[in-house]
Amino acid sequence: MSHLKTNVLAQYVTTPEAVTIDRYDEMLNVLPPENWKRLGGFPGEYFQLCEYYAGNVTSYFVKLDDSRCFTFRDCAWLNPQQVLDKIADVVGIVRG
Repeated sequence: MSHLKTNVLAQYVTTPEAVTIDRYDEMLNVLPPENWKRLGGFPGEYFQLCEYYAGNVTSYFVKLDDSRCFTFRDCAWLNPQQVLDKIADVVGIVRG
């Protein structure tokens, strides 16, 4: 991917923000989820939308086992640990 294209797509990456459990469920059921997985080393799950926002940027939806839910946009190839890292500061996850 060219440097210019990478910079253009970077403008679509967002920081995590809270959403309701209803919004999480709505997005889970609107289209088939992509990469629906458990979070690495933390109780929760996430999925990506199969319809990408722009280029390789897609929306992620995260639900922790305590029912707190979050969304953000990032590159489509994040693994569970990277998703957890992305939301850690926002949700107050303390890692050792």
